[in-house]
Amino acid sequence: MNRRARCAHLLGLAMIVPAAAQAPTAEVPPSEPIAKSFDGLSARAAVREGNARLFEGDAATALDAYAHAGKRRPDAPQIPFAQGLAHLAQKDYDAARDAFRAVVASDNERLANDALYSLGASYHLEAMEISENPEQAVEKLESAMSRYREVLASAPNHAAARESDYKAAAMRRQLKQLLEQQQQQQQN
Repeated sequence: MNRRARCAHLLGLAMIVPAAAQAPTAEVPPSEPIAKSFDGLSARAAVREGNARLFEGDAATALDAYAHAGKRRPDAPQIPFAQGLAHLAQKDYDAARDAFRAVVASDNERLANDALYSLGASYHLEAMEISENPEQAVEKLESAMSRYREVLASAPNHAAARESDYKAAAMRRQLKQLLEQQQQQQQN
């Protein structure tokens, strides 16, 4: 993926994934070489390295770093959350959803809400990608909206969930209208 496409993809994620859930600004300068091995790193350092690589568009290396961190701190819900974001960046929606589901039951309510929100975002992003198949896209949007509304039920001020629910509902309406037009054309 070239730099322009990578920036466009990250911008697309930024429009849906809340700022709190996105990989933080890289703490490791982009010019620093990628760690060949994460063996000497603490879990925290490996997550920082993964975040830096994810921000640079290298989701595969980020996943390697997160896997190392997970071995050191298997109880840390932030690690599968970060893995979910890396899977989203790779458009591996099923793996992203699996990672986010692992975090939804977390004792950290804010992180659990962000994971539930990101779970919805994975459906939303997939719906945007498959919008040429309106029936499947509508199903994905309904799943996204359901997750966004679960977040809003426990965190009514979650602005990203409210905005994304609105965007998903608008896209769903458009696709439903398109389906109705297609059905009318087939009947004629």
